[in-house]
Amino acid sequence: MRILHLLLVALAVFFGVQRALAHDTSLASVQVRVSADGKVDFQLFADPAFIAEDSGLVENRPKGAWKGRYNTLTKLLRQGAPALRGWLDAGLEVRADGHLCKGAQAIRQDFKDMPTESMVARVYDCGAPLTSLSMRYQLFFKTDKTHVALGNVFWPGDVMGDFLFDNITHEVRLKAPESGAGARAAPSGAGKTAAPRRKSQPVAGGTFLSRFWHIFLLGIEHILTGYDHILFVLSLIIGAPWLRQIVKVVTAFTISHSLTLALAWFGVIDIPSWMVESAIAASIAVVAAQNMLVDKPGHRWMLAGGFGLIHGLGFATALKGLDLRDNVTMTLLAFNLGVETGQLSIVLALAPVLIWWRDKPWHRTTAVFLSGIILAIALFWMVQRLFFS
Repeated sequence: MRILHLLLVALAVFFGVQRALAHDTSLASVQVRVSADGKVDFQLFADPAFIAEDSGLVENRPKGAWKGRYNTLTKLLRQGAPALRGWLDAGLEVRADGHLCKGAQAIRQDFKDMPTESMVARVYDCGAPLTSLSMRYQLFFKTDKTHVALGNVFWPGDVMGDFLFDNITHEVRLKAPESGAGARAAPSGAGKTAAPRRKSQPVAGGTFLSRFWHIFLLGIEHILTGYDHILFVLSLIIGAPWLRQIVKVVTAFTISHSLTLALAWFGVIDIPSWMVESAIAASIAVVAAQNMLVDKPGHRWMLAGGFGLIHGLGFATALKGLDLRDNVTMTLLAFNLGVETGQLSIVLALAPVLIWWRDKPWHRTTAVFLSGIILAIALFWMVQRLFFS
């Protein structure tokens, strides 16, 4: 009865804070077009509900709260243009050659890609042709500390560079290109028209090593804030708290999710995200239930490998949302290495505790208790993702 009481208390705490337990990093795309007369057109593409919430037009709401009410959301954003202008004033600073550029009074909005995406755009007048551009970006971070914005800058002559904002990088400095830059294809993304081949050069925040590092960090961030993936790995090693078993479980999970991540990233596999996310929750529930029913489950590495195929599709869904199609192999490698690094750090932190814990007389009781909490969370996620996402 004591275990049942503790479980009920834990569930009450969980449902009181459940909003914090689902990983859903907000993503945005940015296009910046610099004209020869010194004007900078800043275009932001993001989830319309997230724009409305972060700009203060509405209070923060659970994911899916606007489902079926997108006309109301569109009307709210149209009428909220003055608030959006103030939001840009507070969260974005554009400078050319060290001088502050003045934002236009008028802003533009585009809702053609509702409900998944809308655009907010504003022109900044820098007064004269510019040779360098810097942007300080603070949008969305007060609502979501894991927010990521990926951008392209188009200079006169259609020379393209790219940059990234995240919780590490809030400012980028971009230099106007020199003549004679090489050519490559510019990436296309949701809500934007696919661009023809353009001349391109590396820019601050957009060099190969810098981009690799940022995407690597995004991979680490995704696994460390991906509570479903963490709970899955935890469920696996709770039932296999011996070093050899932990190594086999982690190796099988890594190989299998890397395989489906690559297949999905290159378009070989394409499964709707709601199905993948629901299946991930189901995989956690199955492993947690087995922990409760079986004292010493065998062949845990096979379970890790099988369900790891599903989790790889989940990683691919997150990666596709980043709109980094300009260097697919580098992006895949950097992101996957980041995921593995984050996963390894979790396992290394937990392994000594689990190995110490396995020999305690209360190991089985606490393993069942923890697995019961994980099972309840997984079942909640299944219902949420199947019916309310």
